[in-house]
Amino acid sequence: MSNLLQKYLQRDQIVLLDADERYDAIASMNRLLQNHSGCSSEVTDQMVSREKVLSTAVGSHIAVPHVRSDSIKGINVALGVSRTGINWDAIDSLPVHLVFVVTAPLRLNRDYLRLLADI
Repeated sequence: MSNLLQKYLQRDQIVLLDADERYDAIASMNRLLQNHSGCSSEVTDQMVSREKVLSTAVGSHIAVPHVRSDSIKGINVALGVSRTGINWDAIDSLPVHLVFVVTAPLRLNRDYLRLLADI
């Protein structure tokens, strides 16, 4: 795991997902972030809206739903693990087993982009 990912991903931000559908997985992961870092429920709506435009599945069983907003105080990361896999309309057509959710304020663009690249 990269140093930047280690910096933002804490053990209590890693969960098993029981969602069968990507939007449910996003909502579940964002509830975890709400409890951990105070992200608003607006973030879930923004992330789902973005997901409807273009899938965030990057291939190799990984999806990285992410959003930036001035309403977010700092960079937040959560990891959801799906044992069965979730259809995410991935470019390689493989089900997603690892869901990295990333939220960040607009002002932290450099760290945000480095973190996405590390994932």
